Amino acid sequence: MRHPGYDTISRRRFTMLAAMIAAIPSTAWGQDASPQMPGGDEYAHPGMLVEAASLAAGLDSGDPGVLVAFMAGSDAAGGVIPGSVRIDWPDLETADTSDAGLTAWLASIDDHLTALGITPSTPVTVYDPGTLFATRLWWVLHAVGHREIRVLNGGLAAWSSDGRPIDPAVAAPTPTVESYGAFLDLTAIAPIAEVEAAVGSEGVTFIDARSPQEWEAGHIPGAINLPYERNVVPESPRTWLAAERLDVLYAEVPRENLVIPYCSSGVRSAVTAFTLRLIGYPDVRLFTGSWNEWITDPSRPVTVGTIP
Repeated sequence: MRHPGYDTISRRRFTMLAAMIAAIPSTAWGQDASPQMPGGDEYAHPGMLVEAASLAAGLDSGDPGVLVAFMAGSDAAGGVIPGSVRIDWPDLETADTSDAGLTAWLASIDDHLTALGITPSTPVTVYDPGTLFATRLWWVLHAVGHREIRVLNGGLAAWSSDGRPIDPAVAAPTPTVESYGAFLDLTAIAPIAEVEAAVGSEGVTFIDARSPQEWEAGHIPGAINLPYERNVVPESPRTWLAAERLDVLYAEVPRENLVIPYCSSGVRSAVTAFTLRLIGYPDVRLFTGSWNEWITDPSRPVTVGTIP
């Protein structure tokens, strides 16, 4: 069972959010919300990933409705898939998931999506230069109710591995005339009030996606450490592990639990959130404020420990 005050606190807090923030069903993740059991070598939701060959075929078909987004960090020195628009993952961060913080963050996200030319019905494929941070844009889009979003398995390295064309610069986006109109899916995010109430709850599992050294230095009490890079193969292109290997990796995480991944700023842990949904976990809520927000209040508990 969850902590007795968990749902009560969550409901009370979010009735105070601005009108622009409204809850929608968990199907905003683009998948059935019912639990999915491990399925051997098949992902529960394989449509969340797209292979390079399939993406190339779609682009070659000339479909003008597909938008390809490059999730960058500081530069795009290695080139990009032709026609890509660019967004930097720091632009999508927030370390304040209070009511006011989420309202401001949502307005910022709306501006970014509008500037990129993304509408609620735009099919989006997102990729990265090998960081795995494409999942951050995936999560942001799902958190605002977007349904047609896929991540390129293996990123830019997978695209270029067969000699596909690379452009030296990203394309100039075409902003939409009307704003995106983002609203927040409360089943996708764990704000600070929910996180505080969930600590110690039997039906909640916290996953710390940072390095073991970061976990040892301090973590949310009860959080297990599963570094985000363990979700993919170590060599380039860094494609996702097979479903059966991911099932083993997350074997200690009950599928019936609410699972709350976090890291330092919600970027690395977006990889974990994506992976858990990929293999069928039905209730995954990213603590996007993550450790950077948790430690802003010294009264919040911190556990320091050594991994056995």
